[in-house]
Amino acid sequence: MPARKNQTGLLAKMAKHPLVFLIVALLSLMAFIFMFVLHSVDQKERELVYAINPIKTQVVTMGEVTGLEIIHDGVALGDTDITAVQIAIWNSGDLSIRSDNVLREIVICTDPPVQILEVSIVKSYREYDVTEFRALDTAETLENGRVPVTWRILERNDGASIQLIYLGSSDVDIHIDGLIEESGEVRRVESGVTIESPTEQFESEQNERWFLVAFMGFTIIFFISFFTREAIRDLKRGATKKVKRWNIGAGIFLLLYCGFGAFAIYYLIIRSSGPPFGF
Repeated sequence: MPARKNQTGLLAKMAKHPLVFLIVALLSLMAFIFMFVLHSVDQKERELVYAINPIKTQVVTMGEVTGLEIIHDGVALGDTDITAVQIAIWNSGDLSIRSDNVLREIVICTDPPVQILEVSIVKSYREYDVTEFRALDTAETLENGRVPVTWRILERNDGASIQLIYLGSSDVDIHIDGLIEESGEVRRVESGVTIESPTEQFESEQNERWFLVAFMGFTIIFFISFFTREAIRDLKRGATKKVKRWNIGAGIFLLLYCGFGAFAIYYLIIRSSGPPFGF
């Protein structure tokens, strides 16, 4: 019985020692970083995603144009709505997507099907496009509101922003049909924000991410530095005299770290983002 009492007393003293807490906190942080890196390495996959610019341009509004005849390819369109929309499609995975990895043709579709007047690629991720990304639009596919797309290879963040001008209002939805090896169907992501222009939308999301990363880094460094300084002081003065203060500090640190860590995981990993090259 005395030996067990001594062991219990020793464990209690070790648990109250500030240096023990510091070591546990550092090991926890290192374990978190290690798991994150290991997850990133192991979870390599192909993932083709797309996003629709929430800002659609109403080129012509039915009933508001008088004395103006709209002609497309020699055909009068009459009094109808004409809308322009931008769709970004890119590879958000770690593995490249080659044309051989496409199990079912990738097709941009309007819902409900409406005639597409014009298709153009307005932006691509690389300045010198080696992906050979192109739209295979024909008179028949455009009439049915469908635009097949193809490429030679899409590496991480490779893709393009495509503009469609179609007959119809902004209520017409756009989706992409197709099937990629291993990853399955093309996934739609949402930017989560609505601002005045596509460029501002893209820049705003990037600024928010950098601010979050910088703030989290500063917070973690501040608390680690604070507890390190206090640990050294307590070692000099006697650790057992400040156990209560350390318990309170440890609780605050853990709550803040867990809160910011959970928010970072949600914001940077789970929460979907817009195209890396903007619309």
